[in-house]
Amino acid sequence: MPWAAVATAAVLGVVAGLLAALAPAVAASRTDPVAVLSGRRERGRERAGRPLLGIVLVIAGTAATIVSAGHELGWIATSALVTQLGLVTLTPALIAAVARLAARLPLPLRFAARDAVRNRGRTAPAVAAVMTAVVALTAVGVTWQSRLAQRPAYAQDYPQAPTGALWIAGPDLTPGLWDRVRTAVREELPAGVPLVEARTLTSRSGAPVYASVPDTAPNVSRVESDASQSGGLLVGNDDLLRYVLRRDDPHAAAALHEGKAVVLNPEVIRGGQLRVELTLEAGPGDLPPLTLPAVGVRASGEGWARAVVAPEVAAKNGYGTATAMLVVDPTDFRVPRATAQRIIAKVERITGKATVRLEVPVAPDDTMLLIVLGIAAAVLVLGMTFVATMLATVEARPDLETMSAVGAAPRVKRAVVAGQALVIALLGSVTGALVGLAPGVAAARRPVSYPTVFLRADGVTTIVPANAPVIAIPWALVGLLVVVLPLLAALGGAVFTRSRLPLPRRRAT
Repeated sequence: MPWAAVATAAVLGVVAGLLAALAPAVAASRTDPVAVLSGRRERGRERAGRPLLGIVLVIAGTAATIVSAGHELGWIATSALVTQLGLVTLTPALIAAVARLAARLPLPLRFAARDAVRNRGRTAPAVAAVMTAVVALTAVGVTWQSRLAQRPAYAQDYPQAPTGALWIAGPDLTPGLWDRVRTAVREELPAGVPLVEARTLTSRSGAPVYASVPDTAPNVSRVESDASQSGGLLVGNDDLLRYVLRRDDPHAAAALHEGKAVVLNPEVIRGGQLRVELTLEAGPGDLPPLTLPAVGVRASGEGWARAVVAPEVAAKNGYGTATAMLVVDPTDFRVPRATAQRIIAKVERITGKATVRLEVPVAPDDTMLLIVLGIAAAVLVLGMTFVATMLATVEARPDLETMSAVGAAPRVKRAVVAGQALVIALLGSVTGALVGLAPGVAAARRPVSYPTVFLRADGVTTIVPANAPVIAIPWALVGLLVVVLPLLAALGGAVFTRSRLPLPRRRAT
């Protein structure tokens, strides 16, 4: 149990509660008892806050937030707190400025704005409370949305094949199991859809052989198990070559039929030949290197292997082949997600040693973000707005009596209450959303991943660089805070308020 943190939170709660109770008590002690008992609305001089101090704190906090971008969250939170304190100090002056702009608004909004200025001691804390909640929610929303928009943090979340491809890999499957898997897959595919087969080298006894195809990437090491154990060298026919190159290439197909290796990185070919280092997967020592005539062909986009050879080339050099992957090329047929799920279920019933995957990009799901932050925003913003609006309605009774005396319609009271709720919620929400963007962006710039080296399903070693910072604004959340919640606050104030205006009280003279 972190007793220090718990004690600190308890002490802060007690102090905050005492200060919150002390402020209205001090304000009440300064009123004239005679004026209060006689019902007169005599108020003391309202303060406009300390604008100069607030401006200094806002500038200092904003500068500190910019400097702390990409650093520890503690520094970002501290700088945001300084900015928030400055805004709280500026809130009375901000309310006065908004009231001056409300001169041309309809009566309910004009009355609400002037009432807010006339009772800044009551309005400023309510606006500051809404603003503080919205700042925190906006900052969390920007950070969360930015994390969702970034590239995956784990190597297995990156594409292992072309978009839309369905592949099954199983280097440890026996020929009998592969036959059953092949039959199960064909049962779910339309007739005539080719099933591309990728094979890997084996020794004469059938032991898997790992082929190390040279590459220009520096400092590349094999750090994870390889789904195909090919090292980037795949054995197959024209369908496999088209899948790897992502196009039909007659020149490459002719070279494959001539017994040459089709290499996707021509820079590694020396003297028209490709040198491949071979290693027994389950035995000690290296095998003699394999030197093959080669032709270089660039793939369309990203190539999904390093080299492709025909089965006859492997047999000619004394090596066998074994099925390592089955692929449905998206150029031939795009497997629907429901079909892929049925294929996965069938393969799992056959063997647990196979990997089945449909390469379909998954958009980041921000539903949970909106639900969690939306509920928190509704509870905090609407709760604080309704409390402040009820207090404002009680204090506005003399004005409502005057409206009743001059013949105002009953609906005017509902409009006035709705205007008071709208002014408090809108002023706090708009200011908080604008201020909350800065700490959210600063937190989103923190690095969350590091360079990773992994092997794709086709045996190619890939270096995944560290994620670059991505800034994403949750516009749905911002719209909820700035537009929906203030309107809900106004609607709630109008619906839950009695429309009957209070009758003027007669006083004996």
